[in-house]
Amino acid sequence: KAVGSSFVIMKAGESRSGGQLAGIMGLGGGEGLGDAYRIREYLKSREAMQVMEQKYGFLSHFRNGTWDPFSRPLHLPVFGQDEHDFYQRKINIGIDVREGIVRLEVEALNDADAARFAAGLLELARQRTKDISDMLNRDQTASLQDDVTRAEAQMREASNELARAQRQNREVDPQLAATTAYQM
Repeated sequence: KAVGSSFVIMKAGESRSGGQLAGIMGLGGGEGLGDAYRIREYLKSREAMQVMEQKYGFLSHFRNGTWDPFSRPLHLPVFGQDEHDFYQRKINIGIDVREGIVRLEVEALNDADAARFAAGLLELARQRTKDISDMLNRDQTASLQDDVTRAEAQMREASNELARAQRQNREVDPQLAATTAYQM
């Protein structure tokens, strides 16, 4: 059995109607499609497979739920097969470039578990996107703070140069010097 879901990765402030969970992702900039590819690669990674096993029992579901050895996750290094290959065969993530929609399909032994696994993968995608967004926000904030620090240093330097020039010309108060010049 397979259950499908779809979602859209959008930039912040953009609105769009789309898949079942449209708009769950809000990364800044015009990189929604690139973000979709990054999320797809993450969801198909060993790390995501391990999280899906720990939180949702993804691999255990197939190990314990069928007698068919070809429907079970096998570790056969001789044939270049491991549980990760099995995991990747059970989830399908497609990206519709034209529509900007990510489609997720998960196979399981029954519809309820397929829906549960799809929801788990969507939650992983949401959390990964949030982590990426938080990291980008931290980087942007740090960069802006560096810019402000540099601007403040430049202002102090310019103020010091102005004070030095005024001392050299013995003009402590330029307005007073201008007033005195007009009174003469």
